[in-house]
Amino acid sequence: MKLPKRYLKQEEQLKTLIGEAIDLWVNIEFSIIRIFAMALHIEDEDLARIIQHVNTFRILLQMTDSAVRNRFKTPGLRKHWLSILEYVRELSGDRNYIVHAGIMMDEYKTKAGHDHIKPTIGPSNLVILGVEQNHEPIDIREIKELISDFKQANRFLLDLEVEWENVWDKSLSEGKQPSFRKNF
Repeated sequence: MKLPKRYLKQEEQLKTLIGEAIDLWVNIEFSIIRIFAMALHIEDEDLARIIQHVNTFRILLQMTDSAVRNRFKTPGLRKHWLSILEYVRELSGDRNYIVHAGIMMDEYKTKAGHDHIKPTIGPSNLVILGVEQNHEPIDIREIKELISDFKQANRFLLDLEVEWENVWDKSLSEGKQPSFRKNF
């Protein structure tokens, strides 16, 4: 079956947007790693030795959460972290879906009753095998929204890091040892 040019153009756009989303997610993961290092007061070479054996983002996030909860003594900073943590956890499910579901052809009828196709992310090929999916397919509009969410998560994480640095700088100027950061 020869696919319409419109479909092929949309499929190419969807692939580009998936690449952008994955690139943004890499920044989220790196921010989580930096926060982990800040919470544990560890140097880059020690961080590398610890992180190299972490196989999943979920484990990295759990380790970071434990380190941050142990380090945070200020209720405001802890609350800020917990809100970001929940947001990132929610987004990680979407990230997994866009990486693992693959691009599919969604067939539907227009309001006028015409047959139409568009590319979507998912449902995964496992549907063919009878495996239930708990995620709706993602189209171009939705991947753009997800990209916006990933950008927002990156801003939240960066803001948290800056907030910690400000607390660090203030503590040093007052002659106090901050309770959550060293050499950053």
